[in-house]
Amino acid sequence: MSVSLKIKNLGVAFGGKQIFSKLNLEIQQRGIFTLLGASGCGKSTFLRCLNRLCEEMGGEVFGEIYANLDSNQMINIKEIPLEVLRKNIGMLFQSPQPFNLSIEKNLSLPLSLLTKLDKHAIEQKICESLMQVGLWDSLKNRLKENALRLSGGEQQRLLLARILSLEPKILTLDEPTSALDLRSQRVIEELLVEIGRTHTLVMISHNIDQALRIADSLAIMQTKNGTCQILEMPKNKKALEAALEQVQ
Repeated sequence: MSVSLKIKNLGVAFGGKQIFSKLNLEIQQRGIFTLLGASGCGKSTFLRCLNRLCEEMGGEVFGEIYANLDSNQMINIKEIPLEVLRKNIGMLFQSPQPFNLSIEKNLSLPLSLLTKLDKHAIEQKICESLMQVGLWDSLKNRLKENALRLSGGEQQRLLLARILSLEPKILTLDEPTSALDLRSQRVIEELLVEIGRTHTLVMISHNIDQALRIADSLAIMQTKNGTCQILEMPKNKKALEAALEQVQ
């Protein structure tokens, strides 16, 4: 199987404080790769490195990240124009944060900014992406409503639709269901499993049961004295719990 992401000796510092260093990892194409670890070990920081968001937040990033975005060619993400990188590596955060705009505008704005689609094609893409996340039937007559009126689960699915409408190759997910109720969580999980059949998903989680339900591969991030280790793990609850206890 082809590699989707290759991380070599990655390190991050903020204001001179080292968050982690010497992170090495390869993530295969397609499927859900889930990263667990103790709070504060740098999981979310790592995730934000993949689309260079960490740099915008004031982080100093060392090492190299290579992404396979087209034609099975690994390219250093620093050589990819930022708008192209962000279009191809989408990110879903822990708490849904739609724009304070209509449902329609939440979807059409990124498409008009990042693609060359005309109005008709954008309308078609909105329909397709909402269908993909199972929201079209319930929202097709509510597109002019403010997206903030949606429930938390609906908002997260809307944001997932927004990412998918840009046709990314890789999705990064920072605890995407932790702020949702159990029913909404399961709906999102089912969507992620389906998306993972055709996309590479990199997910941060503290939820062992969720990781065991939906992950195709698992690892634990351990940071000691600033040096990072990635420990590949089997899909076994007892083994995961024992390993996580050791890295706390």
